[in-house]
Amino acid sequence: MTGYGIITHTDTDGVAGAGLYALALSQWPSLIYFTEPYRLHELLEEESKSLREVERLVLIDLGINPSGFTKLVEQLAGLTSRNIVVEWFDHHLWEEEWVRALNRVGVKLYLDTSTCATGVVYKYFAKGRVGYEIENELVPGVCAGDLWTFDHWRGGWYLRLIKRRDSDSWRLKVMREIFKGRAWTNSFTRRVEEVMDAELKALSDVGGVVVRDVDGVRIVTAFESDSVENSFLAAYLLSRFNGDIAVVASADGKISLRSRRVDVRRIALKLGGGGHMYASGARIQIPYSTRLLSLFNKKAVLNYVAGRVASAVK
Repeated sequence: MTGYGIITHTDTDGVAGAGLYALALSQWPSLIYFTEPYRLHELLEEESKSLREVERLVLIDLGINPSGFTKLVEQLAGLTSRNIVVEWFDHHLWEEEWVRALNRVGVKLYLDTSTCATGVVYKYFAKGRVGYEIENELVPGVCAGDLWTFDHWRGGWYLRLIKRRDSDSWRLKVMREIFKGRAWTNSFTRRVEEVMDAELKALSDVGGVVVRDVDGVRIVTAFESDSVENSFLAAYLLSRFNGDIAVVASADGKISLRSRRVDVRRIALKLGGGGHMYASGARIQIPYSTRLLSLFNKKAVLNYVAGRVASAVK
């Protein structure tokens, strides 16, 4: 067995956390995978042969998806039984039973909801091993954007640095720059400027929106945008339609939930997902009949998603 592998989230927080870990270790990983939490157990199964060849596996910024948890525990137990060290850095809310189950199979958990995933990696692994620029620009900047606090001037920039539909080659480029000890580069600035120009155009013409009022809670649902990150689109929907919960949906059933006052994590758990109190996500199955209807009625999927969320709210 040689080297180590990293599996991390696809957003800036996950990528920055991975770059920070590699920088603090002074070693580039031999395996790197970017994934969503709901796909983690599938990825571990698909790449099981390759993962058995590393000495250490590091998971970053990946919350637990209840629907795949049993399989996930089995897969990680298989790795630790081969003396592969498994470390998990995360800032999402975890149930005690999840912690106990993973502790039993030997996974080393570093969980801290007070910061972002990059902050968790810094606090429990990288502190004292990296330079001033990383400590004072990258870590607080990424957290300011990911946690939506914007208490660092670079928060909005980092939040826009990596979009959902960006290629893994771009994620690797960002990770590589951080591995070199750079918190920001000119290429990052150019990318964010392009993203912000596209955002302004897209927000001026948001398409179909479904609004539902359930038990005094207003749910605003819209399709995701290629040009606007879910968090920014959700903030716009909450303000524009005086919503309590914003639901940003994709055609395949992946949804992001955002709110300023409602605990959307509880709703996400009902739908098989998870996340934070005011920012969570899930994936729901869209019936074939609804997909077919959407060919004639573009709001068919939105209406179905809004109905599922409304039922979870009740």
